[in-house]
Amino acid sequence: MVTHTEHNGDFSPSFVGLSEAVFGDAVEAALEYRRRGLIVTPLHGKRPILKGWQERQLSEDELPDYFVDGRNLGIVLGGAAGLVDVDLDNPVAVDVADLLLPDSVKSGRMKNPRSHHWFFCDPTPPSRR
Repeated sequence: MVTHTEHNGDFSPSFVGLSEAVFGDAVEAALEYRRRGLIVTPLHGKRPILKGWQERQLSEDELPDYFVDGRNLGIVLGGAAGLVDVDLDNPVAVDVADLLLPDSVKSGRMKNPRSHHWFFCDPTPPSRR
């Protein structure tokens, strides 16, 4: 399985084959995302629990200590990975996204499975609400 792509001698994060992955728990998912070059952080609900979570990169050895007690997994956007999430809360935006946005990996919740469109960008654009 290819988990990173080479770019100018460096490794870049990759989603290759991720849609087929099945995880038993948040620790397994965190380990796989980290191996793919993504930066993960433990969440309580949607709230990060670590101070300095934006800059903190947990090692594979640390992940099992933080993803306990039903904690959620967050992926840190921007930064060195250049990961961007186009979060579409409006149903009309979701409907037209395939016409307006480039092809991408999509995710979401059961009620809105295409509400997030993921991209790797270089340079990473500034965050907007």
